[in-house]
Amino acid sequence: MNNYIISYDISNDKLRQKISKLLTQKGCSRLQKSVHLAPKFSVKELEQLKNALQPLMSMLDPVSDSVMCITAPDSDMEKAYWHGSVETWKSITEPPLFDIL
Repeated sequence: MNNYIISYDISNDKLRQKISKLLTQKGCSRLQKSVHLAPKFSVKELEQLKNALQPLMSMLDPVSDSVMCITAPDSDMEKAYWHGSVETWKSITEPPLFDIL
């Protein structure tokens, strides 16, 4: 399992919002307006995410739009520099623990 950082630059507002919403629905955390983190995704989960995004990706303008997905292993996440909401970073790097009753 790996973390994946997904960044996009999409000129069409509605399409950008649809992609953002889909990423969130599929378990990604929003880091910035056009940057999401797919935390601890298996290869199968990443493939499912790509498949879910495919219909929207086909609507991108090939000249002006782009989407990038980068692998971000835990060891790299530990070295990351973050300046912003501490709560956001903690929710990404320290998922809540659930008590078993």
